[in-house]
Amino acid sequence: MAYKILGDIIINDSRDVLDARLVGIGTNSPQVPLEIAFTSGIPAAALISSDAAIITAEDTAPGFSIVSSNDISASGRGVFKAVRSRGTLASPTAALNGDQTFSLLGAIYDGAAVRATAAIDMSADSVVSSAIAPQRISFSTGETTSITERMRITSSGNVGIGTTNPRSQVHIYGAGQTTANLTDSGDMGGILRVSTNGSAAGNGGGIIFASLQSDDTQTAGMAAIKSLLTNGNINT
Repeated sequence: MAYKILGDIIINDSRDVLDARLVGIGTNSPQVPLEIAFTSGIPAAALISSDAAIITAEDTAPGFSIVSSNDISASGRGVFKAVRSRGTLASPTAALNGDQTFSLLGAIYDGAAVRATAAIDMSADSVVSSAIAPQRISFSTGETTSITERMRITSSGNVGIGTTNPRSQVHIYGAGQTTANLTDSGDMGGILRVSTNGSAAGNGGGIIFASLQSDDTQTAGMAAIKSLLTNGNINT
């Protein structure tokens, strides 16, 4: 096994094993195709999965920055892009509904294995065709070996909390009693404002109380407005 040293870049060139190459920056023992090391510690195998590139550091927070300067265009910014297709690299075909395009994972080592228990995922949101590429963003969290989607923003802009099929701009759904709190650190108390931008007579906002059966038709269902007294009792 031969090493080629180019400044601080070390290339592990194993031509006798399918011409496999490992590139290390700051380390002479790269364990994945590209490893950038800020400190001398070698990560344990339990910390590395099937990643193609890793950044390692001890007792410091390794950062990843894209720096851009542009006096000509407002769009001259740093871009981090993931592209998803079906087919092959040489002959790509359109992605399918539900195909994931990008994932940002937060993982914790629990003493035995790495657990990815928080994620932001982007996926195709419906049928993909020429000039039509809808995407959604989902946010997931968990505690053990699996994570659960908590919030979703659809390609049409609807936001769902506790539901993967938000039917309005904001849709909160929960098993049992669903609670949403509005609080204010000042002296005004929590305020919920429901309004429209129209000024003609009849324009305005509204709060609809609906059962599942009457939600689509926007007719009143079984619901209540409750006020919580200072002693903890509830007025209906």
